[in-house]
Amino acid sequence: MKKFYFIFIILIISVVVISGCINQEEPKKEAYNFTKDGVEYTFNNNIYDSLNISIQDEKYVKASIDSAQSVIVLFNGSSLEDNSYFSVVSYNIVEKIKNYFVYSKGQIVDFKAIDIEQNHTIPGGSTVIFLRGPSTGAHGTSVYYDGNCIVNNVSIAPFNNCIVVQGTDYKNFSLAADRLILSVLDYKG
Repeated sequence: MKKFYFIFIILIISVVVISGCINQEEPKKEAYNFTKDGVEYTFNNNIYDSLNISIQDEKYVKASIDSAQSVIVLFNGSSLEDNSYFSVVSYNIVEKIKNYFVYSKGQIVDFKAIDIEQNHTIPGGSTVIFLRGPSTGAHGTSVYYDGNCIVNNVSIAPFNNCIVVQGTDYKNFSLAADRLILSVLDYKG
């Protein structure tokens, strides 16, 4: 009888241990920084979450940045809420991409911010990173190369390469900006 109880208890413990192992979730991958060419790039978001953001025509996005002589960060300053997002997101984009140019490519590229509400002239021959926040035209959360790039009802695409970074709220907008940076830095995870 004691032998039966002993085997019964061992079976129950085995079932509990095995079922715990089967239902156990794999831990979520997390990384907030990495090093490229001796420079540490630190992100506010989990890099793996940013890599899940859609990026269309990634080859053109990366080529547009890589071939840039000047980069214009373009935004619509009509929303106070979006302006606060633009400040943080554009700083992160410029700081990281400038470091990429200097330390990975050995180049200095001119960066300029333009509020299309204040300045309706966009110089030609630049790579334009067009920021769209939740109140200023975002149609989702993504990064894409825009071959038509319409700004204030005028296509600027014939004169510039245009990349759109958009997000439906601050978190998504920040993830999309990080996705652009990760693409430029050729980080795949």
